Amino acid sequence: MASELMRRSLDEIRERGLRIVPVCPFARAFLERNPEYADLVHEG
Repeated sequence: MASELMRRSLDEIRERGLRIVPVCPFARAFLERNPEYADLVHEG
């Protein structure tokens, strides 16, 4: 369920043209397992 919530949230973030800073351990792990969302991570 948490993975589906992450997917939907990241898809909406992409639609809005936003970026994220993943601080939650679950979010960081999810992004490592799903490199298709790597473009959403703010490098800074």
